[in-house]
Amino acid sequence: MTLNGPQQTESPGTGLVTPPRPRPVRARAAVILPLLALTAAAAAGVYLWTYNVEAQRLGERANVALSLHAETLLTGLEKFQVLPFAVARRADVAAALESGGDADMVSRVLGQHMALAGLRSLELVNRFGQVVATSEQHLSRLARGRRTIALTSPYLAAALQGRLGRGYFVGTEGARTYVFAASVRDGDSKVIGAVVARINLELIERNWALAQDTVSAVDGDQLILLSNKPERRLKPPTEANPAGWRPITKERYLHLLDWTVVEQVDRAPLATAAGRAALIAALAGLIATLGAWFLLERRMDGVRRLRQSRAAGLWLERRVEQRTRDLRSANDHLAAEIDGHETTAKALHQSQKDLVQAAKLAALGQMSAALAHEYNQPLGAIRAHAENAETLIARGKPEEAVGNLGLIRSMVSRLAALSGTLKTFARRPGTDIRPVDVGAVVRDALIILSPRMKTNKDQVKLVLPDDPVLVHAGALRLEQVLVNLITNGLDAAGDDGSVQVEITGSGSNVVVRVSDSGPGVAADPPSKVFDPFYTTKEVGKGLGLGLSIAYNIVKDFDGHLEAMNLPGGGACFTLHLRAARPVREAAE
Repeated sequence: MTLNGPQQTESPGTGLVTPPRPRPVRARAAVILPLLALTAAAAAGVYLWTYNVEAQRLGERANVALSLHAETLLTGLEKFQVLPFAVARRADVAAALESGGDADMVSRVLGQHMALAGLRSLELVNRFGQVVATSEQHLSRLARGRRTIALTSPYLAAALQGRLGRGYFVGTEGARTYVFAASVRDGDSKVIGAVVARINLELIERNWALAQDTVSAVDGDQLILLSNKPERRLKPPTEANPAGWRPITKERYLHLLDWTVVEQVDRAPLATAAGRAALIAALAGLIATLGAWFLLERRMDGVRRLRQSRAAGLWLERRVEQRTRDLRSANDHLAAEIDGHETTAKALHQSQKDLVQAAKLAALGQMSAALAHEYNQPLGAIRAHAENAETLIARGKPEEAVGNLGLIRSMVSRLAALSGTLKTFARRPGTDIRPVDVGAVVRDALIILSPRMKTNKDQVKLVLPDDPVLVHAGALRLEQVLVNLITNGLDAAGDDGSVQVEITGSGSNVVVRVSDSGPGVAADPPSKVFDPFYTTKEVGKGLGLGLSIAYNIVKDFDGHLEAMNLPGGGACFTLHLRAARPVREAAE
């Protein structure tokens, strides 16, 4: 099945491409458009239903919360109205309003009750409105006598008439206070004064601090007296609503206080919840529409393929014979190409062997110039010692001539070692692999490289075991690998650097590490240096084949060669070779 549009088909028997029949667009529209309309209608219905359900649930929660907050307000105030009655019945309070009472003592009593109940203040007032005693004990008797309460105050007037007085007021600095007043009577039940309890409304307001919605208490003058939102306090309800806020308001009138408690719930989350439900419904409808589209496309593709298969059947039958003939011809041509590839592979393998030998000879040619100086020095010394020996023999001093002959013999041995090593290095290696002492091979490689190190004999450091370590390898080819690795290390380290050759092993594995103090391997990853013709040297100073040849030689030994950069700088090439006998036995 394809959804990328109609495809073209090849006309049977002619090989020409003919345009396909157009797909019926009207059939698709007849199925898809009603489904899209149904999806939109379902999303709208889900939005309205979810909005109404959430609004009902929010209203129920607001009603419960409103009842709780209203009861909290009433309970918080009513618990204080008993206190002024209890204080007013004390004999010492009534005596303080008469000439024989102790006002200071009553002030202390009022202070104790104020502290226990958490009031703002508690005052004793005579029937003329003068404050006789107060819980504010820091005031002197003269200062208390100067304080008066207007007899026209509703709460004081009610108390002097023998009823419970109550009221509230807002101070100049916004302090909100609620007042309860109870009458004080003498022995004849005559009202002689009142006890006034002042409650800090902020204490009542704290009970609403944890309310999730906005709770307000509006007085008869349409002023918000209490609210859990500080910015709404002491403002008309119409001015306290924030801009763009669409609340659901629930009100409860408190007849006892002549106040209205308002619970305001933001209905913006209703639209969010309804929109989320509508979006889910729309997505479900779109998924169903896509499923219908998929089924429709699949059916139409099936019809089209059936038609194409019927037409292609006849066309394929006619082309089978032609294709069979073409395949036979192609098979014959492919067989000829395979023979050619085999011949080319053999030639390539032979070229690789020749290239290895050519690389060795090229290295030998590079070393020949340096070795010329190394040969000239011993030859000059031999000639000088020979002349000295002749002179000493002529003078009759054969004993001294023997010493010169010994020097000549050591010089000849040195030249023989150099020539023998170079001769074996230039010889084409055989295919035999036998046990080889890897330490001896390292020393032979250093003899070949001795002209290269003539300026610094200690440039190559050896860390070799005391006993021979035998590995399965070809001596000449292993020597070629080590000469290549040590030469690269000397080139990288420079005249002031150093190269270290270390042989370790355990069990059947022997490890030879050739590390230098140069800048390290620049290739990323380091194993790239084993690719043929990869080199970082200047043109004319290397073909990039040395490490590739070394890698393949080690691979022929059933080992492997690795390259890495050292943490402190420099490169390290590691040869893993198969031990001819366990290294532990070799150490013993």
